Parts: sequence; structure tokens; C-alpha cells
Amino acid sequence: MSNEDLASDELRTQRDLRAYQIIGQSLLQRIRSGEFHATGKLPTERELAEVYSVGRAVIRDALVMLEVKGLVQSRQGSGIYITKAAYAEGWPDRKEEFADRPLSEAPAPKWLDILHAQQCLESHIARQAALAGADEGGALEELVERLRQAPSPTELNRLNGLWHATLAQAARNSELMWLSQQMWERRAQAATAQTLGDYPNLAATRQLCALDHRRTLEAIRKGDADRAYFAMWHHFENLKALYKPEKAPISV
Repeated sequence: MSNEDLASDELRTQRDLRAYQIIGQSLLQRIRSGEFHATGKLPTERELAEVYSVGRAVIRDALVMLEVKGLVQSRQGSGIYITKAAYAEGWPDRKEEFADRPLSEAPAPKWLDILHAQQCLESHIARQAALAGADEGGALEELVERLRQAPSPTELNRLNGLWHATLAQAARNSELMWLSQQMWERRAQAATAQTLGDYPNLAATRQLCALDHRRTLEAIRKGDADRAYFAMWHHFENLKALYKPEKAPISV
């Protein structure tokens, strides 16, 4: 039976799972079978969408799921590369470590982990806001202008957090609002709990935030969910590029 047939069978027989979860599990199994060992990376989104007979948005979610777990790594302009962790059976398996642990005893936040988790959450919030037909556009636009003129890193941080809180409100989902708030609090902890490195240039940072947030807002106003998702995803990619991995920057 071909890989295409196997993929189709999985989608038909596991209706209890979301399509992107099924595809993510299928890709992981194919990785561990050695199917992509020769190239070290996955096929393109378009090719995977054709193999699994789904839209590219579903493939995108599956790849994000694998990337969050550290199983693949996206390299802009190059492709989706498989990490060594993807070949380790049972990785990651840390359920016992967190099973009965209250939120008050959560482990100390790590800057890059928090930033990537935010990237996943906020991208979906942007998509949901576009689908919800949000009417917070005026407030978001005003905050973009204030971000562009923020006089200090502290004020930039405050306005940026307020912009994302308003965006979460536009998604019309109280749980997403709560999760976004918790994530921003963890991000502030991560930025102050470690030794601070050199801050990026304030002018460059506020320009980045203003331009990226305006792109996201334009997509939301047009009801373009995929475009809103990608605008937010690339905002975090741009933000991460401002910092050296070993540094803990100010929370902007």
C-alpha cells in the first residue's frame, strides 16, 4: 500500500482526532521509519497537502504542532528540517512531571520557550479574531500609532501587552483571553528572572512591532484568517531575530 493510501486510511478511521493531529502523528511515524532520512527534511506544504488530501492550513497546523514539540525546525526559504529529537522513541514524555502540579508551582519560565509558545497561541488568536469579524479595529489601530511613538522600553512593553489583550478580546473567546494574559505574565517573569543582556534598539523594536501589528490588523479587517495567522507568526519570528538566544531581553 502506498504512503498516500495509508494517509487516507488514517484520516478515515480516526475521526475522534483533529485532522492536523492525525497528520502530525503520521508524519512522525514516517520520520521514524526513515522515509525522509536522505534529505533530512519534510516535503513542502503543497506536496503534503496533496498527499493527505487536505488544505494547506491543516498541514500548517500539523507542522506547528511538531515544531512546538521540537521535532521539526522551520528555516525560512529552505524548508522544514527534522531534528534529532524526532528520532527518539517516546519523546517528549514528561506527563508525570506535570500531571498533578498546580499552576502556582509551574517551573521557572524560559525566555525562548515562552516566546515560541506565545507565537503559537497569538497566531491562532489572530486567526480567530479575523473569523469573528472583530470590531476592535479602531482601538487596535490607535495602539499601533502609540506603539510607534513609545518613548521607552517600559512604555513599549505596556502598549504591546495592551494591543495583544485587545486582540484577544476581539477573538470573542474568554479562554483565549485568559491564556493570553497568563502567557504575557510568564513572559514578563522570563525576561526579569534571567540576567539581562543588551537590549535591542528601541527605535527598531517599536518600528517592528508597529509594522507587524498593522499587517495583522489589515488581515483581520479583511476577514482573512490565514493571512492574520501568518502575519502574527512572522511578527514573532522577527522579534526573535532581534535577540541572541543566550540573552534574556526586556519583555516587549
